[in-house]
Amino acid sequence: MTRRLALAAVLLSGVLALAPLRHSEYIQDDHLAIEQNPIVERGDLGEILSTDYWAGAQGSDQGLYRPTTIASYAWEVALGGRADPYISHVVNLGLHIAVSWVLLLLAL
Repeated sequence: MTRRLALAAVLLSGVLALAPLRHSEYIQDDHLAIEQNPIVERGDLGEILSTDYWAGAQGSDQGLYRPTTIASYAWEVALGGRADPYISHVVNLGLHIAVSWVLLLLAL
């Protein structure tokens, strides 16, 4: 019972923490990294794995390598047909809760 209660508490904490974002739009560099990034639009995994974070956008840090982030954006575009902040926030919430559950289960 303690394990189920702990998992439920993590779920509730994640939902409550990210609930204000459900109506939020993209901000700052999200427009470049997600909406205006042709690599995200194409969703080619080989291209995602072989380029840096800003390769498809006009960002400044050419040494930043985040293929998981770009792949998740591409997956969101593939699922929704376009970049959508709501989908991004739901995916973010799901990933945070999943990782928190794994860490919790490892600790118990």
